Amino acid sequence: MKCFCPVPTYTMYEVYASSTDACVVSIQAAVDLQFPFERLLAAITPRTKIIAIANPNSPSGSEATRSQLIELARRAPQAVLLVDEAYFHFHGESVIDQLDALSNLVVARTFSKAYGLAGLRLGLLAGQVGLMQWIRRVLSPYSVNSLALACYPPR
Repeated sequence: MKCFCPVPTYTMYEVYASSTDACVVSIQAAVDLQFPFERLLAAITPRTKIIAIANPNSPSGSEATRSQLIELARRAPQAVLLVDEAYFHFHGESVIDQLDALSNLVVARTFSKAYGLAGLRLGLLAGQVGLMQWIRRVLSPYSVNSLALACYPPR
């Protein structure tokens, strides 16, 4: 299984992928750090199972356009396209409205960036029901945030 990540990007994608049998394929951005759309398209194979894109990117700030993200989802129907919109509130462009049209699209958002809630770990993961049921099987049932820990009575 191949997991594609344009780099530089959020480093935890590679950490999460390495905890599985995935082979992480890094698609290097050019010296201007712009989203490597053409290189990413050219690298997709039938073994591509996940494409993880932070949009806008962290740490570079580069952006993939809506049309590029939609094209990636269409060109890799066998792969999950994870679009991490952690910085959506500062960017304003989203593909979340495409969830019904693209069965392989998953959108992640966190509320910690715009609202200063980093310790709460509040966010969402959205996709079509069948895909989310599969993802639910591999998520930890023990996600704990600082608010939950603060409310937990000491022993």
